[in-house]
Amino acid sequence: MKLSPKLIFILILVFITSFGLTYFVISNYRFDAEIDQTQKITSQEVSEKPEKNLNTEIIIKEIEVSNFSELISNLGSHRTLIITDSIKITQGLIDNFNLLKWIPDPYDKEMAYLGLDSKYYQIKSSTNFSFAQRDTLSPKEILFKGDTYLRIINTEKLSLEGIPSKDIGITIDNDNSPVLGFKGNTNLFITNLNLVHTLPIGDDCGLYAPVLAFKEDLNVNINNCSLNGSGTEGIFAREVNVINVSESTIYNCSHNGIYLIDTEQCNITHSIFQNNKIDNHLFVLKNSNLNITSSLIAGNETWEGEFIHIYDEDKNDSSSFYFSDCTIKENKNFKMNTSMFKDFGASNSIQFSDFIQIEAEK
Repeated sequence: MKLSPKLIFILILVFITSFGLTYFVISNYRFDAEIDQTQKITSQEVSEKPEKNLNTEIIIKEIEVSNFSELISNLGSHRTLIITDSIKITQGLIDNFNLLKWIPDPYDKEMAYLGLDSKYYQIKSSTNFSFAQRDTLSPKEILFKGDTYLRIINTEKLSLEGIPSKDIGITIDNDNSPVLGFKGNTNLFITNLNLVHTLPIGDDCGLYAPVLAFKEDLNVNINNCSLNGSGTEGIFAREVNVINVSESTIYNCSHNGIYLIDTEQCNITHSIFQNNKIDNHLFVLKNSNLNITSSLIAGNETWEGEFIHIYDEDKNDSSSFYFSDCTIKENKNFKMNTSMFKDFGASNSIQFSDFIQIEAEK
């Protein structure tokens, strides 16, 4: 059979059209498959990134410091400062006096206070000075008169750690300021340190000179420290959520042993309160909660204070206290409300005869 030219042309046209359509379908299938595969890869990458972020560990730096200048220059978050030699705060302030600035009093242009604000610390005098005083007083006299001290602020996971085999101290010569102050820190650790006011023999501290002062800190931990009151209190805390004290000694305080204001929980274990000769109370609580376990409270003396003083007991103060497995003996002149006797369980060894018993107010 002989095909006509017209029929041959039609058959060729059909073949070409069929081939083109098949190629188009196959190409689009491959393109769609590539898009789908790309989408799968992109989706995998996005889901893996959060996992990598979650698994990222923050490295804690260990830095050795041996003096005041090295201490303040290395303050920060996520670090352990290994203190290799005793640090004298007052001498450090004198050596760095040129870094401090005179800040005018907004209410009196003739007066100014001494201060320095950094990201992780503050230095500030609590007294204003006139132009004449600034010109005539020496740096040491200004620092003493101004009750100037170091306050560590806004750190996260900061550890101040002395070397256990050495007697590492942090001292201050001022008689009306803390040895160290803290504010707004989170997860703070203070370990293996002896903290003390070093005053001339015969000199007494003023109204506010705790060893450690905390304000608005979260999760404070004090371990194996010696808090030599030689001032007003061993610990003064305001608006702190938790303070944990372990294997530490608080002694030689002159006003109170511990003073807590709006502190959710202060837990003290395996520690010693000894040889505190104080004007006021051993434990002062204002809307705060105190737990003491497995500790020795002995050889303390007061002029007229109470063993435990609830600051606003007659105004529905929310404070509470709990003692467990403690030895409490040979404490002189402390008053104790008879209603508190029942709060000392059988696990404690306590000499109630040491206390001057007072009746609860009705």
